Amino acid sequence: MKMKTQFLLLALLISGTVLAASTFGNLENKILEKTRIEQLAITQENDHVLLEGRATVLKDKIEAEKIVRRELKTDVVNRIQLSGNVKSDREITLDVVSRIQGKSSRSYLFNTLSVETKDGTVILTGKVRDAYLAKQAEEAAMEVSGVRSVENRVQILSVSAGDDRLRNLIYRRLQRDDRLFAYFIPAQPSIQIIVDRARVTLVGFVNTEGDRARAAILARQVTGSLGVENRLQVE
Repeated sequence: MKMKTQFLLLALLISGTVLAASTFGNLENKILEKTRIEQLAITQENDHVLLEGRATVLKDKIEAEKIVRRELKTDVVNRIQLSGNVKSDREITLDVVSRIQGKSSRSYLFNTLSVETKDGTVILTGKVRDAYLAKQAEEAAMEVSGVRSVENRVQILSVSAGDDRLRNLIYRRLQRDDRLFAYFIPAQPSIQIIVDRARVTLVGFVNTEGDRARAAILARQVTGSLGVENRLQVE
């Protein structure tokens, strides 16, 4: 339920321009159309705008700030409180991973991403060939209740025709193998093939030590790589 904003100022002086009370109403409407923030208050303090209120997820808090910056072209101090469910770091991590996987079907064949949570701060790491996945993962994390902040440390790999060729050759080699093909059937393959300037890293999980070794052997048989690092884990 949208709660009416209580404005503590009837006019706001920014860059020498007095904004009418109607401007506040328009700003309030734009924020509440995009977010679920309760007890929203917008005030001026010296040379910046102060945002206060309560939000369930971090995404709404950040979105409110973006709207104010875009509309008023001024600095913003964001003191909106997060009031989502109290969760352990492990619960938050599992929820974030689930949210990310729900957004990306088969996207992690040539990309790898790890999620860690410390005191409510989600830390994203990994290497992605598809740059949009880093932003998508960050947005997914901000949609999870209990997340206080997000640190996006994901490395965007450089786009290279040679690396793309190597990725696809290794994928076809492993996917056609009688023992390994099953790892590539699910919507989220359990083996990821990461290529960074012709250096190959195999990441993910397999069922046996034999499958782990075989994947590396087949990858090394593909010409064009400068080396293959086997980080596959046996479940």
